[in-house]
Amino acid sequence: MQCIEEKSAVTIKQKSKRFKDHHLEQKTAILDTISSLASHFGKSFCYPSQAKLILLIEQWHGISMSRSTLNRRLAELVEEKCLHRIRRHKIGVSGKLEFWTTVYYILQQVLAPVKRFFRSAVRVAEVLRVSNRKQHSLTTKRDLVKSSESDGGTVPLDWIKDFRKQLSAA
Repeated sequence: MQCIEEKSAVTIKQKSKRFKDHHLEQKTAILDTISSLASHFGKSFCYPSQAKLILLIEQWHGISMSRSTLNRRLAELVEEKCLHRIRRHKIGVSGKLEFWTTVYYILQQVLAPVKRFFRSAVRVAEVLRVSNRKQHSLTTKRDLVKSSESDGGTVPLDWIKDFRKQLSAA
């Protein structure tokens, strides 16, 4: 009897962990989709419809969810202070209330780590970057041999011939 109880306790813990992971995956996909839309236009906000969000999340992340699940996850993100959303509406010509799409603002606490990551990635890319002039200056055999001799090695002649064929083919 005790063995069965232990197994059921383990499976409940595993299921609970899977649900938490699934919720986190959904929230990450929502945040990524909203931030991608916002950064595409160089803003910290965007205003896609719920249907568009669901479609993009499915296309970009392979996660399908219902509208009510999307709204629950958005409410959780607002509660966790990752997003701020403003529901927009106006009074139409007929005098009835017209609802527009919600504006989603990505809060700074979410943007700051992403910006730090991209700034450091840009710095690394600048260090590793080879200028276009340097890339195109190694086109002759003499230049290749000179550059390899300065490094302390020699370039095999077959490799140079293959390299020149590739350059002439391109």
